[in-house]
Amino acid sequence: MGRNIKEYSKNKQEDVTIYKVNVGKEMNIAKHFDLLGVPAIAYLKDGKLIILEYGIKSVEQLKAYEKEYFSK
Repeated sequence: MGRNIKEYSKNKQEDVTIYKVNVGKEMNIAKHFDLLGVPAIAYLKDGKLIILEYGIKSVEQLKAYEKEYFSK
C-alpha cells in the first residue's frame, strides 16, 4: 500500500493531505476510527470522516476516490 500511496501522491490535488499512521503505535487513532483491520484509509473532509475504506488500493482507485470525494 505504501508504494501506491507514494506514487499517487506525486500527482494528487494540492489540497489533499496524506498521513501514514502506524496503528500499532498509535492505538488511540485506531480506536477513534473503530478500525477493524489494516490497511485502512480514512477520508476526512473539514475534519469529519466521510468514508473508511479497507484493503490495498491501487493508484487508480486512490485517484478515483480523490475525484469522488474531493473534486471542486
